[in-house]
Amino acid sequence: MARLSAAAVAKLKKPGRYAVGDNLYLQISTWHTKAWVFRYTLNGTPRHMGMGPCDLITLAEARAKARDARRLLLDGIDPLEAKQSARRQRLLATTRAKHSRSAPRPSLLHAKRAGAARRGNGTNPFALMSILV
Repeated sequence: MARLSAAAVAKLKKPGRYAVGDNLYLQISTWHTKAWVFRYTLNGTPRHMGMGPCDLITLAEARAKARDARRLLLDGIDPLEAKQSARRQRLLATTRAKHSRSAPRPSLLHAKRAGAARRGNGTNPFALMSILV
């Protein structure tokens, strides 16, 4: 299969998928947006993995990403699952860092209120609700 050059990719305008080589495709949508797609089959199931938009990812970068995805496939790892797992791990780490910094620290006043609510000396919000209802 002939590999498309960067100049040939830039000239393509018609919506569709164009093989660039080594399971890498240029996908042009009906809205004329261009994106790189890596297509592969895993356990008989066809899969498509987005590599990024054409205006941010060059042809050389897309080919390098596709090469890395093919290496994962050789090791028996689903590249799409690996990408999603890495994204989940980044999100989890960010969330943990955010919540550990912004977690409210219990003050003496909160401790006193909690103790008073446990003792039932009139500061229990549920006792107030039962009076109102």
